[in-house]
Amino acid sequence: MISVITSSVNKKNLECFVTSLKQTIGVPYELIIINNPGLMGICAAYNEGATQAKYDIVCFVHEDVEFLTMNWGLNIIRHFELNENAGVIGVAGAICKSKMPYGWIQPGLKSMNPNRVNIIQEYKHTATKSDRFYINPFNETRSLVVALDGVFLATKKEIWQRYPFEEKLLKGFHGYDIEFSLHIGTVKENYVVYDILLKHKSEGVFDLKWFEGVLKVYKKWNKLLPVSKSDMIGKDEFAYIDNYCFNELLLIKVSNKKEKYRKLLMCFQLIPIIGIKNFMSNHFMNFLKLLLNRHPLGKYQH
Repeated sequence: MISVITSSVNKKNLECFVTSLKQTIGVPYELIIINNPGLMGICAAYNEGATQAKYDIVCFVHEDVEFLTMNWGLNIIRHFELNENAGVIGVAGAICKSKMPYGWIQPGLKSMNPNRVNIIQEYKHTATKSDRFYINPFNETRSLVVALDGVFLATKKEIWQRYPFEEKLLKGFHGYDIEFSLHIGTVKENYVVYDILLKHKSEGVFDLKWFEGVLKVYKKWNKLLPVSKSDMIGKDEFAYIDNYCFNELLLIKVSNKKEKYRKLLMCFQLIPIIGIKNFMSNHFMNFLKLLLNRHPLGKYQH
């Protein structure tokens, strides 16, 4: 028995989602639709939906999703039955999280790829064709991760009741998945599973609102980070991740001078994370180009 919750803004996407859900879930379910054309942030929408849920397992899913695995609801139930300490289950996540504010995804390291993924990704903002991402280097049934992508998040209702989405801190549509999984991950185990395949029909856009959202999350969880589920990821790897992500944050697109200076102020707050010496030797010129409007600004998308 599963309660599926989605925050809806697009009628066409919702119709496809409803059809796909009905044809594939394979267990008794209820669908709770929160009509949300900008009325509330996604944390508030998901909390409102979960309050209405009558089943023990709740799945928070983007409405621009098509399920490709038959009877995937049985798989979700089985994962929770087999691991009583399971917290949040998803289809994309990372086994580590550095101190640098960023999305759930982490850059690849020399020793390993820290991401664990099973998804088909389509693109709405670029002409890129769809990609099938399958990252499971140890051929696991499920991989223990730190943070999860919000496209699909399944948990038990009792867990959500103790650790609801952070709607007081996050009023928009960004950072909620990282905060939710980090919070629950302090007391439970989060997993990426590989027996549920879905198609996500839009990619994330890394803009200033996204930056502001994740910055709030990282300020809240600063004392927890960095954190890893692998002994192979040490200080050098985390330093690399911090440096990589800082440079990518410098590439976030802004549309006017006001936004540019907002971004600069946020980037200033991140300098202590990578260290002033590191900043001066590796990042200062890019930072200066940005300040002088000569930085090759663009949108970074994973």
